Amino acid sequence: MSAACLGALLCAGSATAAVPQAEAQGGGATAAAPAAQQPPYTLAEYNAYQAANAEKDPQAKIKLLDAFVGTYPNSALLPYVYRAYYVSYYQLKNYPQTLAFADKLLALGNKVDLGSRMEALTARSVAYYSGSADKALQTRSNTPRRATQPCRD
Repeated sequence: MSAACLGALLCAGSATAAVPQAEAQGGGATAAAPAAQQPPYTLAEYNAYQAANAEKDPQAKIKLLDAFVGTYPNSALLPYVYRAYYVSYYQLKNYPQTLAFADKLLALGNKVDLGSRMEALTARSVAYYSGSADKALQTRSNTPRRATQPCRD
């Protein structure tokens, strides 16, 4: 599959995948909303994620994402960050890193909605197929070779 195919799959997969939950539900907390509905992240954290996510250049985006993860290692926004990572690495044709960040998102388990997990699985399979000729994705077989002579009892 080509990069255009993955891009189409990622865009069609989940329109709100790159948008934190509070924003997807209508812009976050309002003045009348009780304190219990506050998002599990700070405004500075949200703004740092949005700045990274808005970057168009994949190299620059990865640097901003690295800075975000360094500053907020336990952020509630990590599922969105991991998605941005694997999409950016796929754009750079760095398939091993694409797989690594798709796996990180999948490792979050039920903290991630089903649509995002399915999208990560699809991205993972497309990246694995696209990078199948990449030496970093190939492993030496541990299976023994077949004997050239038949066994004798």
